[in-house]
Amino acid sequence: MKLERLILLTFVSLLWSCGATQKSKITMAQKNKLDSLVAQKSYVFNANQALPLMTNSMNSLANAGFFPPGSLPNQVNLTGNGNYVKVLGDSLSADLPYFGERQMGGGYNTEGSGITFKGNAERYEAKFDKKNQRYDVQFRIRNKMEMFNVRLMLFPNMTGSMSISSNQRFAIRYNGKISEVERE
Repeated sequence: MKLERLILLTFVSLLWSCGATQKSKITMAQKNKLDSLVAQKSYVFNANQALPLMTNSMNSLANAGFFPPGSLPNQVNLTGNGNYVKVLGDSLSADLPYFGERQMGGGYNTEGSGITFKGNAERYEAKFDKKNQRYDVQFRIRNKMEMFNVRLMLFPNMTGSMSISSNQRFAIRYNGKISEVERE
């Protein structure tokens, strides 16, 4: 009987500790810094991880060894590659690698196979989500070849998550860090 109680008590405490995740405390300084960056439209999202849609083709590429060391077909390490989306006023620019499948032929793409754009966004909108304590930034932008729909979630701990869909590619997500734009 004692052993059963001990096992039950251990099991309940294990479940309680696993389920009792603490919300990270957001300081007022962190929130104010993010508020300022978003209000001034002066921030850079630096991607350190790409999360492509898992498909049979991506799995085949992984089996052939086409991904960087420490990466999986649905989780590619980008640390140290200089990948970014920069928001500076009404001007946006990006240079991100793309891992995934194209839905349409791209022809001879002189801009490379990554996601690149530079210019003004259509329908740029930044809203603060009080419940989740984050900014949801959405915009559309095009380059010479395609249209991108971008959703960027910015968190007060200066991290972010971004999803990009296109009229020519499967969607992809990126995780990374937020920083202030360095003035030249």
